[in-house]
Amino acid sequence: MRNLGYCIAAKELLTISIEIDKEKYGPNHTIIANSYSDLSVIEQDLGNLDEAEKLIKKAILIDEQNYEPTHPKLAAYYCNLASIEQDLGYLEEAKKLYKKTIKIDEQNYEPNHPQLAMYYCNLALVEQDLGNFLEAKTLLEKTIEIDEKNFV
Repeated sequence: MRNLGYCIAAKELLTISIEIDKEKYGPNHTIIANSYSDLSVIEQDLGNLDEAEKLIKKAILIDEQNYEPTHPKLAAYYCNLASIEQDLGYLEEAKKLYKKTIKIDEQNYEPNHPQLAMYYCNLALVEQDLGNFLEAKTLLEKTIEIDEKNFV
């Protein structure tokens, strides 16, 4: 966990920032969505998973109105939600969201992009937790292959 004191201070400042930005940009601006996403990460770090889930869903709802369904920002938000669902123990939902993330980013990046490797790895961990060890192994091998092409 990140330093607890910093998380609490960041949460307070971000909450104030959101209110100021809502007045300036309106409640459905992408800046507000980004702040909700940031705040959800802090809440997740603090162990407030229900609040984190609520916030990232708000971010998704806003940005689904502002971006095409295949926008990489939405993929990142779906990945964040998947991580929260995984922490909550909702593994099938996390799996579905990671697959959605991968599908979006496969349309936006080259097949060997490091971002995809990260998402394959995340999905592999969920598959492992679900007992799907062969699928997890396949995904991890794909992750390694991409990383070797990019970093070795």
